[in-house]
Amino acid sequence: MAQAYLSLYDILGDGEKKNFMADVLTQTERISKIINNLLDFSRQKKQELTKSEPKGIIERSIALVSNQIKISNVKLHKFLRPGLPQIYVDAPQIEQVLVNLLINAIQAMPAGGDLTINVGQDMKNGYLVIKVKDTGAGISKEDLPHVFDPFFTTKGTKGTGLGLSVSYGIIRQHHGEIAVDSEDGRGTTFTVKIPIYQPKERETDAQPDRDH
Repeated sequence: MAQAYLSLYDILGDGEKKNFMADVLTQTERISKIINNLLDFSRQKKQELTKSEPKGIIERSIALVSNQIKISNVKLHKFLRPGLPQIYVDAPQIEQVLVNLLINAIQAMPAGGDLTINVGQDMKNGYLVIKVKDTGAGISKEDLPHVFDPFFTTKGTKGTGLGLSVSYGIIRQHHGEIAVDSEDGRGTTFTVKIPIYQPKERETDAQPDRDH
């Protein structure tokens, strides 16, 4: 991103320069969070779970990559089902997962394309369902089984191979699921499933043991 900023510096207005620098700072902080999460996983740090509105999490995640969407000739399509249920999550961690998926999608479309975020629910199984789809290069059959492996990357020297691995760990810690569907040359779809907040269950879990 810093390289993109330097190449566009002379044609950007003052406001755009400020936005770019803010985005650079945000992404630097995101990288720091990824590293901290790897350390946290090894230390089994307790998550800070709260009732959260999915719409707010989605909107904040999109805002963090809005500049990259603009300069990448990517068209964003967002579909949020009305009346989405609350989820019980560490909101910054879920935002981290979504930002990583969005950045991966943008980088998979160097010549531009369509980025679609579709948020709905699977009431039968009790999940909020988030799909992030791109129209990029796709992932080969050989690479597909390894996308969540630590340090595996298809980006060469441009990637660390940590983002998807950390994302997988975060979603699993939330008792959710993350999966990928892709075909080489035809784009990629990541599907994230997060358990819907169940007040009665949470209240029961929180009740002290009165049998003593």
